[in-house]
Amino acid sequence: LYQAPDSLPAAQLQQRVQRHLAREVELLIDPAFFEALSHPLPAISRAQIQLKRGRYHNELTKFRYDVTLHVGSTPSDPAQEVEPLPELDWETDGLTLTTIAQHLAAAQPPALILRRVPNARLLADLKTVTLLHQSARPATAGEIRQLIQAIPPQAGIEPEAVWSLAAELGYHADIIPSVSGLADCFDVYLCQNPASSPPRLTDPRPWAAYTNNPLQIKFNRELVPELRQHLKGSLPDYMIPSAFVLLDRLPLTANGKLDRRALPEPEPARPELADSYAEPRSPLEELLVKLWAETLRVQRVGIDDNFFEVGGHSLMATRLISAIQTRLQVELPLRSLFEAPTVARQAELLSALLAEAGREFGPEEAAEALPEQQPIPLGQRGSHPPLSFAQQRLWFLDQLEPGSSAYNIPTAFHLSGPLDMAALEQSLAEIIHRHEILRTTFSIVEGEPWQAIHSAAEMNFSLPVTDFSSSQFPAAGSSLPDDVLAFLRREARRPFNLATGPLLRVRLLRRAETEHLFLLTCHHIIYDGWSESVFFHELAVLYEAFARQQPAPLPELPLQYADFAAWQQQWLQGHVLTRQLDYWTRQLAGAPPVLELPTDHPRPPVQNFEGARYVFTLPAPVAGGVTALSQQAGATPFMTLLAAFKVLLYHYTHQDDLVVGTPIANRTRTEIEGLIGFFVNTLVLRTRLSGNPTFRELLGRVRETALGAYAHQDLPFEKLVEKLQPRRDPSRMPLFQVMFVLQNASTQKLTLTGLTATPLEFDFGAVRHDLKLELTETETGLSGNFEYKTDLFEPETIRHLSDQFAALLPKIVAQPDARLTELVETLRQGDRQFQRGKEADFKQLSLLKLKQAKRKPIQILSKTG
Repeated sequence: LYQAPDSLPAAQLQQRVQRHLAREVELLIDPAFFEALSHPLPAISRAQIQLKRGRYHNELTKFRYDVTLHVGSTPSDPAQEVEPLPELDWETDGLTLTTIAQHLAAAQPPALILRRVPNARLLADLKTVTLLHQSARPATAGEIRQLIQAIPPQAGIEPEAVWSLAAELGYHADIIPSVSGLADCFDVYLCQNPASSPPRLTDPRPWAAYTNNPLQIKFNRELVPELRQHLKGSLPDYMIPSAFVLLDRLPLTANGKLDRRALPEPEPARPELADSYAEPRSPLEELLVKLWAETLRVQRVGIDDNFFEVGGHSLMATRLISAIQTRLQVELPLRSLFEAPTVARQAELLSALLAEAGREFGPEEAAEALPEQQPIPLGQRGSHPPLSFAQQRLWFLDQLEPGSSAYNIPTAFHLSGPLDMAALEQSLAEIIHRHEILRTTFSIVEGEPWQAIHSAAEMNFSLPVTDFSSSQFPAAGSSLPDDVLAFLRREARRPFNLATGPLLRVRLLRRAETEHLFLLTCHHIIYDGWSESVFFHELAVLYEAFARQQPAPLPELPLQYADFAAWQQQWLQGHVLTRQLDYWTRQLAGAPPVLELPTDHPRPPVQNFEGARYVFTLPAPVAGGVTALSQQAGATPFMTLLAAFKVLLYHYTHQDDLVVGTPIANRTRTEIEGLIGFFVNTLVLRTRLSGNPTFRELLGRVRETALGAYAHQDLPFEKLVEKLQPRRDPSRMPLFQVMFVLQNASTQKLTLTGLTATPLEFDFGAVRHDLKLELTETETGLSGNFEYKTDLFEPETIRHLSDQFAALLPKIVAQPDARLTELVETLRQGDRQFQRGKEADFKQLSLLKLKQAKRKPIQILSKTG
């Protein structure tokens, strides 16, 4: 408290106290520990505990004590053996030092115990603790200090005054911690015979309860940075845990399984890092550590802490840069955080930027810094809520081609175990009730589409169950039976009607009481990949509550998707829109309108969305090599893998100016993190491969493009198409035809109490782009899949493309300074092997046909075309 400025909020003072306690490296022992030693060690006959002598208040007199352990028999006080000792309670009996002196002088008892004597040494400290833990606590450290200073001197008794009084009257005084357990009191044992023993402190507890564990704290401090450093060698930054929680043991259920509900939540404290905490040294650093802590959701950040080691990732980086730009009114590129990933270095960079603009940042500027990003307002959507820009495009595409299933998003799980059907149905109904977007359809009013939000009663949700008792559900890792797969594909491809809804379907396939398949299908106009995580998290929480007959535990949502859509339409105007459009117009000026990827079949005049998927895996050493190379280059694995993919595309298109699309969550505002809805945006990433660059140089180009795109991600793809107005071609998507995706979030898992939920991957035959490469980080490496249009490509071509990508990555990891021509030569060798294999297969097929023709000349052998 004495170090805290008067203006420090009491909540922050409390956090500082808790941090110091959690990091205490000195062994602290409860006095009762020494009394308890006599139970396992009966040779110890007495533990003599005494407070430290001294008239001044300091750490020694307030928090230290002396212990003398007596071994063997000791003389006892006869009075103590004959009858219990007389006791007086300081508060109950209204005692003072004067009344005690009078009593001892008049009665001269051989021994006397004084209970609950208020300890003047600790009153201020314990009063501070009490004030900090009150619900109606003072607002600042200054107010607490005033209350402490107002404690009257007579409120406590100095132990040294008790010793002096006893000596004057011929008594020996033992002052010990109070057996009442009150920390602000002590007990006094007065006796005329110094050899007699004070009463024991009888407080049997588990041994660990008597002390802290500084060795464990020291171990934690050393272990966590080592764990973090070890993981950095094999994982990208975004996959390194932001918090490590060390437990003595894992909590288990009665069945011996991990009890996830009993796991403690990570504390929002600064994670253990190799470097010690460093305080901010200037008003600018004070503002930055505040913004960093708010973005990272930790209690504090040191000026030398690395953003990515404290738990930051690309989405948080975007939020932080946005917050800094809003507060300081400066242009700060996203790439700057990769180049200056600490508060200290970022402050230096910002100071230079402010100096260039003729500005300084001192205390006055800190007080005048603009407020944080304003929240999305409520109540502005009106009776006819508008569509978001992303929704407008999907609605328009649906008008052009009604009944398409290209924008259906299906998710399926195999549920094993006793399913509480009523709890599941109630949970789904509650999610639909919570999120208006799941009760939304799209109607036309005066020629314009708008959102029609229906009540939960209108939806009248019920969970349809289909009997599949005659079918054999798949075991883990096995393929789906034909009848189950046909049902899932049929449901996943069934089109939605945007005008009538509902735009969410749930189906439950029941084989037995303990075996079900769960299928959720939503239209993309109300749902995206992030929404899937929100949906299944809420489903798990609600199912557990309803299965236990408990009320819904989820808090009310701060806003709804319609509020976001209305805000977006109003916000993305004027200079905000101009700034975004200017960047993208410059970035894509003169970009090739199409990617001339060779196809197996002529492109149809009007595109359709029939497609398939080819799944493959990349081993852990390759994934680890990609991570290591990314760290060396100051890039992310996304950037490295995209650069490799562009090498592959360059080889087959012979174009040195490549445009590829990639999705981005577009959830840079914290209040929309928990919403279900269509927020995802598409970024158009252009890379020039001219000049025969090394791969490291190419990665640098991709990195710069990606960081620039992240900093201008607020422009909806639909607005970009509207601005650039590319030539309309019904056979192709505008601006790009090839998509690249890296799933850097862990695969969403459904955890329902008492059930094992296994995700089911199945190809439902609908795709949106000519070609899409999707990669996902896994524990064993990288899993990938190519989605492709079946009217353009043959399966064997896509398999070869996958093999080529798998062969290219090890070459890049081993030789990042290899030039583009060298990498292409590796791919050419793969093409030659592929071609020789095709020729061998063709010769073998021709030979089989010839043999068959000799046996049955009139049989039709094959038909092509």
